[in-house]
Amino acid sequence: MAMDLNAKAAYIRGLMTGMEFDPASKNGKVIAAMMDLLEEMAATVTEHDNALDQVYDELETLDQDLDDMVADLYGEDDEEAEDEDSEDLYEVTCPNCGAVSTV
Repeated sequence: MAMDLNAKAAYIRGLMTGMEFDPASKNGKVIAAMMDLLEEMAATVTEHDNALDQVYDELETLDQDLDDMVADLYGEDDEEAEDEDSEDLYEVTCPNCGAVSTV
């Protein structure tokens, strides 16, 4: 199973601690700053992933609601639409204006 970014950053931090890393040396200061940045970036990416998952869930819910509304407005399936197309059409003439409408 793959580790997430936060776990990987914690693993690297553990390696640094286990090898008696000297954060006071010139190179150590750079590596320690890079490690801090790495941990911060991992936390930010995790927050964004969680927010994106929530947006996808809400979008899926909206999509299902829209599908339900379309089904309510236009019918449940294609067979109903075909049945509607096969119904008889009638021409009606308006007694007031004489306009012909198809019903």
